Amino acid sequence: MPTVTNVARNIQNGSLVIKDGSGTPKSCTVACSGNLKWSETRTMVEVMCRGSVDHRREGNTVGFTVSFDAAWYQLISKTANSGDAVSVYEILSNPGSYFTSTEDGAYCLDIEFTVADPNTTNGNDEKIVFPDVFIEKVDCSEGEDKNMIAFSGRGKVRAPTITRV
Repeated sequence: MPTVTNVARNIQNGSLVIKDGSGTPKSCTVACSGNLKWSETRTMVEVMCRGSVDHRREGNTVGFTVSFDAAWYQLISKTANSGDAVSVYEILSNPGSYFTSTEDGAYCLDIEFTVADPNTTNGNDEKIVFPDVFIEKVDCSEGEDKNMIAFSGRGKVRAPTITRV
């Protein structure tokens, strides 16, 4: 039986989770508004010979970029009341250094998007892991319908890891 599906998937078929680097990671499940995006970039070096391109080779690794928008329900929760769940804003901004970075140096987090195949139960679900994401920008905006948080970050590796689960 084939394991390939031809049913398109979207954010409604999945969940987005942000995790810190604690031994038992603190995490936040994000109510994403359907626009998780990432880009992978490959650099190229042209090797010249007597004024003409002789060949090309891959250049330095450029880390992936990732972004998403999420509904803003509460800016701080866990850091204000230990019984509350972690909010998107507080895990991204780390007020009071409550969260632990996934790597030494700059504050980084792991982002995981698990998307279910709506057409089957044959192990076609996929997990996309964005490791060690450096938080480049967090924008908060008030809206008529709902308040939003826009996030963008960058990883150290060229691409996220994608596996079937």
